[in-house]
Amino acid sequence: MIMAKTVTVDEVAQHNSEKDCWVIIKGKAYDVTKYLDDHPGGVEIITDLAGMDSSEDFDDVGHSEDAYKMLDDYYVGDVAGSTVEVSPARQPATSQPVKSQPVKSSTPQATPKPKSEDNTSTLLIGAAAVAVLAFFFLRKKK
Repeated sequence: MIMAKTVTVDEVAQHNSEKDCWVIIKGKAYDVTKYLDDHPGGVEIITDLAGMDSSEDFDDVGHSEDAYKMLDDYYVGDVAGSTVEVSPARQPATSQPVKSQPVKSSTPQATPKPKSEDNTSTLLIGAAAVAVLAFFFLRKKK
């Protein structure tokens, strides 16, 4: 029987660049470095989470069953101390279900920053301020 390699969260955290990119998904570590250029969402989507637990992000995107199967090609090992529950429909063939609790990481987790795409309010306030200043300036000239 072949024993699965065990890696630590700190070990995964060291692989955090485009040239050496590991991620944790459902308590398993994957070296996805060779896959980055093939990722349909682009390199940055993965490298932003390099060296971290990206389970939630991976699930939120709604990856296909084929994407879950592809993980097998990049499997490095189980993450030590990981107790993430893996549903049978979503687990890679090499993984086994484990207890249900979140993976604790000593590395900071990426949090998406909200993007302000609608600057209409700012522009309206700025235009109103200019109009008020112009009104008072022109009024004093008379």
